[in-house]
Amino acid sequence: MTLNSPPDWQRILAAFMFATRLRLTWFDRLTPESHQQFRPFMPLVGGFVGALGALVFALSDTLLNNIPIAVVLSMAATILLTGALHEDGLADSCDAFGGHVSRGKALTIMKDSRLGTYGVCGLFVVLLLKCLALVAVAQTHSVWLFTLMYIAAHAFSRSLAIRTSWRLNYASTLDASKSEPVVRDAVTQRDKVLCLALGATPLAMLATTQFYLTLGALGLAVLGAWRVEALSEQRIQGYTGDVLGAVQQVSELGFYLGVLILMVPAT
Repeated sequence: MTLNSPPDWQRILAAFMFATRLRLTWFDRLTPESHQQFRPFMPLVGGFVGALGALVFALSDTLLNNIPIAVVLSMAATILLTGALHEDGLADSCDAFGGHVSRGKALTIMKDSRLGTYGVCGLFVVLLLKCLALVAVAQTHSVWLFTLMYIAAHAFSRSLAIRTSWRLNYASTLDASKSEPVVRDAVTQRDKVLCLALGATPLAMLATTQFYLTLGALGLAVLGAWRVEALSEQRIQGYTGDVLGAVQQVSELGFYLGVLILMVPAT
């Protein structure tokens, strides 16, 4: 941590305030540096989001005795908590990369609040696949395994998204950018290790229960993140905040699909 770095607890609070709809008004005196150096703690926010989704699933399944409905409600809870931050990034990225447009046009599309055909289709397909994958896991495994998987997927996918932000150059100007707090300061080596550790910890816990299942999840999540990174580097020579959202969504989906590929039904 550099001399100008705020305490970690302030950066954690700033991460929650940026990536969720939680407004911690009693901590409204966070330093500006806290809102610029929260990136390493995004996996922690992801773990919290996943835990809430798993809780909603467990309660809904108990009350309604209907796994598909419980999964939809759990996904709705995570979307409400985050304000659809990453889903919005995915949709904008689909619009920008869907057509054969110039780099400048793609960046302009990402800044447009309107949603196009590519965005609607991309978002619908990803959400539908996530829902179906979660239903398949929930129907064959315990709530405890479902909870571990949900938390690990949300935490690890966010660590991959943050990793993208230090692997690629920022592709747009900071003026009027939604991601200005995310890109203003460089990430230290300590923060890189911290981010990856926070993202990998729930994954390690899942591996103690289902090792091969975890390998499948890890492999497809990393593959999904790499493909979005490669496309972004090719089309806009870097990344934007929307691209980070797309990385998170695609790698989260890859995580669930990887689970399905190597899933061993519970006896």
